[in-house]
Amino acid sequence: MVTITMIEEIIASGRQSIFIVTVIGIFAFIVLLLYVNRRIANKKLKSLAGAFNARIVSDLFHGPHVLVNNNGCEIKIRIKSGSKNSPPYLILQQMTPIGVGLTISKENMVTPTLNKVGLLKDVTTGNSLFDNRYLVRSKNNIKAQTYLLNNIHTDAIDFLFKENIDTLASTDESVTIKKSHYKKEDLEPQRIQALLDVMRKLAS
Repeated sequence: MVTITMIEEIIASGRQSIFIVTVIGIFAFIVLLLYVNRRIANKKLKSLAGAFNARIVSDLFHGPHVLVNNNGCEIKIRIKSGSKNSPPYLILQQMTPIGVGLTISKENMVTPTLNKVGLLKDVTTGNSLFDNRYLVRSKNNIKAQTYLLNNIHTDAIDFLFKENIDTLASTDESVTIKKSHYKKEDLEPQRIQALLDVMRKLAS
């Protein structure tokens, strides 16, 4: 005889099964999406590797990248696939330090106010055009100011941001630029070479 308790147990078991199947389905979809995006990125990297006569190197933490020798400067070219909450990125990392750690991005409507109330520490150079255009952060303000007093460096930074990069960041080991929502023409070898040539000036 089928009791109400038995029916409730069957319903509960069915709900649990549906939940498990749903979770597995979502996980499988995410894995498939990541696989497809990685295949697309790898195809683009192979094209760049051929154009620069370079090789693709696999990195455990950052994935594959094209390793380019740009007149003695080692460059890593990465393509980061986009996701629901993150846009695709073109990333160029020059493995030649510029001598100071800093992060540069464009000023927006909010950053001046945050700087005034002390929530942001913006490095200023005394060049009002440059200071109004960019937000510069560094753990060593004096060293950053000295670096940015060099017109070669600021002209290079201007060029890179006119090419619509999002950020420029340097560490003790490298300097990296990131460009989100890159377009097909941004992956043309001559466009990337122009960026690489200007990045070399950052280390001059």
